[in-house]
Amino acid sequence: MTIQDKLDSLTEYQLKTVIMWTLNDLKFWGAPETAAVKDIQVFARMLNEAVEYQITKAINSTIMRMYTDSADAIKAYAEEVNFDYNNVDVTEHPEGDENQRGGITFAFKNYVGDNMSVKIIHTWLDAFDVTFESDTKSADTIETIYAGDLMELLRGLRIAMTGVTQSEWRRLLLEEE
Repeated sequence: MTIQDKLDSLTEYQLKTVIMWTLNDLKFWGAPETAAVKDIQVFARMLNEAVEYQITKAINSTIMRMYTDSADAIKAYAEEVNFDYNNVDVTEHPEGDENQRGGITFAFKNYVGDNMSVKIIHTWLDAFDVTFESDTKSADTIETIYAGDLMELLRGLRIAMTGVTQSEWRRLLLEEE
């Protein structure tokens, strides 16, 4: 029986369990306090990162394949992190030279009341370029981020749009401890 046959015979739950066991073993072998040999520790960390990347890549490609339009796919990522569309103007960008595979811009007022926009373009490399622009600062672009990082960015953007300042967040977090 080949490894492919074995994998095909497992249930979805069993496959998830095997992946979690593998990730836990890699984290154990990659931890500084448990690694017997430095080379094993480095290799385990690299392999753990590779497995996690492949899982993220599979999830991201599944979401992207569900949509023929990049703007809709980006909105789906935003919905995955409970992005709040209240008080946000959304502009969709069609596929084209400047917009590559297409994208979306979120325009809103940031926590100090300045106009701000975040333009997310889906590139031909199947990554995203993100441009931040506000009344008080010139445009700043982050190039070639992948879907997992885009979701983290959207999660952070959702928090930033609450109107709560950094000092207020710090105070709230300290109260919880």
